[in-house]
Amino acid sequence: MSIIKTDFVEIEIQQQTDPDRATHWCTIIKVQPEVKPGVMAGALEIKNIIMTDYDPIVRYTKDLGDKIIENPQYGLSEKEELHRQMRRKEFQNENN
Repeated sequence: MSIIKTDFVEIEIQQQTDPDRATHWCTIIKVQPEVKPGVMAGALEIKNIIMTDYDPIVRYTKDLGDKIIENPQYGLSEKEELHRQMRRKEFQNENN
């Protein structure tokens, strides 16, 4: 695992529709590299590509120093959160 400090991060979750696709979902994590000679200002660099057939689960959390909590202000509605938890349980059951 790498820890990257950057001014800008973009997370793209892309549904794959080609019949010959490798997986159903492709998650691309991009960062803005430090501007230096040879690096165009505003350029994005792909750091990771994660592929899966399971629906990606997106969580928004908040670090309070002594614990990490869900942060619904930036994330999912209560209904969406319940659906996310249900999908996670289904995934865990399928893989046990």
